Amino acid sequence: SDIFEDEYKNAIFKIVQTFLIETKHSTSSYHYPTLPNGGVGSRTCECGLIWSGMRPSDDSCTHHFLIPSNMFAVVALRQISEIFRNFYPNELEMIDTVE
Repeated sequence: SDIFEDEYKNAIFKIVQTFLIETKHSTSSYHYPTLPNGGVGSRTCECGLIWSGMRPSDDSCTHHFLIPSNMFAVVALRQISEIFRNFYPNELEMIDTVE
């Protein structure tokens, strides 16, 4: 359990917070020069998926909801949830918001 220290917990909170922000990309401050609309990307709707500006190949996205990336995020979030239930049982509030 030594690897699950405050630095790990804080990193996980930042990741989950970023995922939550990017499910509502219109509220995000993320921008990148190669994306359309002044760097914020094409217009999207809120559908529960995590918005992505770039593909794993480092190319700009045309359609910003990468299904494989979202599927990977679901698996990772489930694993994070299990870790938090075992090592941080008193701090499940943010993790529970993504389940």
